[in-house]
Order: sequence, then structure tokens, then C-alpha cells
Amino acid sequence: MGGKIPKQFMKLHGRPLWRHAVENFASLDMVEAQILVVPTAWVESVYLEAERDLVHCRIRGVVAGGRTRQESVLKGLRQIPEEADFVAIQDAARPFTDAALIKQVYDKAQECGAAIPVHRLTDTLLEVGNDGLVCGGRDRETLKGAETPQIFRFGPISGAHEKAAAESLNFTDDATLFMHFGNKVLAVVHEGRNPKITTAEDWRMYANMENEIPVFRSGQGVDVHPLVEGRRLILGGVEIKYPRGLDGHSDADVLAHAVADSVLGGANLGDIGHFYPSSDERYRGCDSLELLRDACGRVSEAGFEICFVDATVIAQEPKIAPYRKAMAANLAAAMGIDAALVSVKGTTTDHLGAMGRGEGIMALALATLKRKNTP
Repeated sequence: MGGKIPKQFMKLHGRPLWRHAVENFASLDMVEAQILVVPTAWVESVYLEAERDLVHCRIRGVVAGGRTRQESVLKGLRQIPEEADFVAIQDAARPFTDAALIKQVYDKAQECGAAIPVHRLTDTLLEVGNDGLVCGGRDRETLKGAETPQIFRFGPISGAHEKAAAESLNFTDDATLFMHFGNKVLAVVHEGRNPKITTAEDWRMYANMENEIPVFRSGQGVDVHPLVEGRRLILGGVEIKYPRGLDGHSDADVLAHAVADSVLGGANLGDIGHFYPSSDERYRGCDSLELLRDACGRVSEAGFEICFVDATVIAQEPKIAPYRKAMAANLAAAMGIDAALVSVKGTTTDHLGAMGRGEGIMALALATLKRKNTP
């Protein structure tokens, strides 16, 4: 790349390349844990960023890499418990790998024991001698371009890497290493877009893919909590005098939660359960407006600004109308936008269902986002 920092740490669409790869895998429930293998000088900063911003990504370790890609992979494999079933080895420089491709490769790996994504080659392939003369050609129909994620049963790939290291063998690709020891690998031919950013020209080309992202995005959020005795009722940061309050790990502000989910969804970042899980004691009893403020910071970092939010509180009681403006003002302040850009409404279910029986309160939100620096 010729840059001052490793390409994995260059920012694409507001986030370092490695974060795109990590967040793509975190979107899948079948992923139990992730190990990051990074240059020694970056271990501490990546660890701190993972602890601060990527709680939802199930990162179990940040490891210093080796002199070669093969050494780095082996260091990562050694951090995985022996009882693991499968491991996916992914290039941090592939930021566009989508969940559908990961699942497709994983499904095939379960059938065969190992699978990798490949793409068809469109150029004619020629062999060129040291003298610069063409000395032969290859049939491109039988040749394919290898990609990642490459997914293997953990025991066999770990053993193959250990054996290659013991024999001082060096490979640039895990599938090639795996096959060297007599193992089979299934190729998954796909037509999607899964490029690896390798050169400065790649960077210029794929950084411009941001322009292909629609200028405007929409995101929706839904949340519901039960009403119980002994809790304060807080909606949109407003404390309402009512005999019961909403039960939850935080202050259970369903309105703030729904709005946070809507803005995170519009930026395709996941949901509040990933970032602020109920299993984390840091968020017990916390102010949900603070969660919303943090969520909006993530949205901004991803390259989006909030244009408008429309939210509805569904409850038989209490009436929302007297508090609408205060709620909108609180939500807007947390999002860093004008209160005129936040609509809060209330409705009932005419005594139908759990909300109609007064068992809980639900909130719905729709957010409109715009890519930054667009008219």
C-alpha cells in the first residue's frame, strides 16, 4: 500500500478495515468467539478499542502476529480451545464479506470438513518465462481465485498448521497448506463482491464504493417492557408519576431503546442488545439516554447523520400527550439534533392485547439517516 500505517487500520466508510471484518462475523449467531491477530505495535490499541466499542462482537483475544501470514494464523489457532468444532480464517483486508457468503461456506464446510469461497477468472492466463516471452497458457475454466473466509474443522487445520511449522514449510494460503497434507477442500463458487484490498489502486477503487451506498437510509426500532411495582416509569428521559414502572436491566426506557435501535439499524450496525447487553453489569440501572447518545456516536463514526426520527409509544395508560415535547427534546439532545427533527406520539390498542391490559408499554421508532458530506 505504501502508506504510513498498515492497511488494516486505514479507515473505510468511517471505520478501520479490520472492524468491518469483525462486525461482519459478529452478525452471525453461529460465531461463538473471535480472535484478532494484529501487528505487535497495535495489540494494545486494538484491545482497548474492542473492549470499548465491540462488546457485541465476542472478541476473546487480541494476539501479536508473526513474521509471515502462516505464523500469524498459527498464533491465532493456538488461542482456540481444543473442543472448538470449526474455525473461519478471514483476511482483515476483506471488508465486504457478507453474512450470506460466510454461512454458505460454513454450510459446505460442515459437509466436507473444509470449504473456501472462490471466484471465476475472466482474464486469459499465460505463463511467462524469465526472458519475458510467453511460454504457455492455462485453461481459465478450471482455475479459480481463492478468497476468505476459509472454514475448516478445527482439529485438522490446527494439526496441519503445527506440522507445517515443524517441517519449516511455508504457504501463503491456508487451503493450500491443508491440501498439502492430503486433506480435501470444497470450493464454493460465488458471484458476489468479496475483494481483498491489497494495493493503493485497490484502495482508491473500493473506497469509492462508498458512493454506491444510498444517500438516505431508514432504520426501525421496536422495544417492549413489562410494567411492575416498585420501579420508576421513565419514557424518553421523562419520569412520569405512575403507580408502576417498566422492568429492565437499565432504566427500561422503551422509547429511548426503540430510537437507539432505529438509528443503529439505519447505519447497519446491529442493535442495542449487542452493544449494551443485559449481561453486562456496567449497564444495570443506567440512563438509557446515555446509551442513545453512545449509539449515535457510533452512527456518526460510521459516516451517517440523523435527519429525522418518528416514534410512537403504545400504552393504554398513562397518556403520553402531556410529555411529548419534553420527550422529543430529551431524545434530540441525546442524538445531537434539533428537537424539531424528533416526533413523539402516543396511541392505545383500545384495550386489546398485553398493552391494552396495561401489562406493559411498547415503543416503535423510524429513523431517517443521510450519508455525511452529501447535499
